[in-house]
Amino acid sequence: MRLVEVVVPDDVVDAPRLRATAAAWARDLGKTPVTCADSRGFVVNRLLIPFLNDAVRLHGSGTPAAEVDELLRTGAGHPMGPLALVDLIGVDVTVAALRSMAAVEDDPRLRPAAPLTDLLDAGRLGRKAGAGFHTY
Repeated sequence: MRLVEVVVPDDVVDAPRLRATAAAWARDLGKTPVTCADSRGFVVNRLLIPFLNDAVRLHGSGTPAAEVDELLRTGAGHPMGPLALVDLIGVDVTVAALRSMAAVEDDPRLRPAAPLTDLLDAGRLGRKAGAGFHTY
């Protein structure tokens, strides 16, 4: 991953210098630093995890997993489909992220979609288990 989210709470002593040092270090490693607030999911996961959950809901409403993935690969230029990404991240990790975010913010998009919890309960955790939304 090229992106590094630099998170330094404002109440840290000399926070601006620490942010600048962390960003410079990330750049030295060939990464792209982005400063963000100390909030649920920071930036990437704050956007990504609810999006993945929405894709799971679309699948749950009857759209086949392969079709959900193809829609985003072809239609939006994503390198992989959202359900394949959940399988890569891990169904268990995705559910844990949603539950963690929901614990600090009452947002219906953060409640794990039923197909996610069904897969979790069935032990279909994604690639690491050989099956999730897809079979590996």
